Amino acid sequence: MDKESGKEAIYYIYPALFKTICNGMNSKIVREALKQRGILETHEDGRAKYVETKDGRQRLLIISFNNQKTSIYKNYKITP
Repeated sequence: MDKESGKEAIYYIYPALFKTICNGMNSKIVREALKQRGILETHEDGRAKYVETKDGRQRLLIISFNNQKTSIYKNYKITP
């Protein structure tokens, strides 16, 4: 969440890049942990969503943060 504007931060990430971001961790486990916490938006089958981009329709992972959702830490709330 942007502290100044109060807006939600949303990141669109290519699945292959997500594996790189996980830096050696099992990306499937990380993906599931983010999904369970409401941070990762996916289709019902767990795959990345299709998003319309200037280059056409792309399959991307959507990661969003705001102060209403719990953080990646199980019992820790994000505060502004």
